[in-house]
Amino acid sequence: MHDIYHEKMNQTNESYRQWYCPVHSGTLCCRTYGEAGQTVLLVHGACVDADYFSRTAQVLSQWYQVVTFDRRGYGRNRVSEGRSLKMQQEDIHILTERIGPCRIVAHSAGCDPVMRYLETKPALVQGCLLYEPFLPDLAAEDTVFNRLMQSVLRSLSLHHFYQAALSVLEILGPREKDAFPATAEEIAHLMKNYRVFLSRELIPLLHSHPHYEKLAGLADAWIGIGENSSALITGKMTQELARRTALPLVILPGSHHGAYDQPAEFARAVRDLFRTQEGRAGK
Repeated sequence: MHDIYHEKMNQTNESYRQWYCPVHSGTLCCRTYGEAGQTVLLVHGACVDADYFSRTAQVLSQWYQVVTFDRRGYGRNRVSEGRSLKMQQEDIHILTERIGPCRIVAHSAGCDPVMRYLETKPALVQGCLLYEPFLPDLAAEDTVFNRLMQSVLRSLSLHHFYQAALSVLEILGPREKDAFPATAEEIAHLMKNYRVFLSRELIPLLHSHPHYEKLAGLADAWIGIGENSSALITGKMTQELARRTALPLVILPGSHHGAYDQPAEFARAVRDLFRTQEGRAGK
């Protein structure tokens, strides 16, 4: 199957090349920002698609070639069947084979398939930042998380989708106070992706138990936590992941939604982290 390319300018004046990567049972919608520099692959989390990283990608493309994509089942994909976490891992493998050596920044629920991929010690991955992972087994002892998750599951059993979505929002935490407001179009798009998460991805995540020990001591890998997240559920998950893997914990702007709410600050923090890595490699 041939890739389909086109240049597009969207409402935020972002220029990118959109293309489709063939995977099992369909294609993934991908976007490339920038033409020069090393490649950075951004992997979005729960309830969103590649649009979540669009502003960050635009800023980051000043220094790197940035690739975003809609994970299986989300956004603009053309996938007819199969949405397991294992298949998402295979998608990332196929995509990295296509784009070549890269660094990965994974967020929230997108960390699970990326971690599965990292367990295979892929040669094409030159570095990875796991940014506030949504990994429910890391919060198994958290009473607030368990209460909210029971609320989500109860609402879903009663087909109260909107109430379930509100509980998920509470788990993921608030946006930054000075964040730009979402448009009606963005909210409608968000609710479509929430349905994907609640109906197809939440239960597999609740039963997922990554092999954390296989990530211990992984070279050029970091755990990212928002500067305002330490007391939040996602922040506690992040700190527990750092404890279990012994990977360095780095501070990023904002909280769980820092990449969306503060894209310029987040992109510069990622750039600085990678430049530190590059400096070590050059010695």
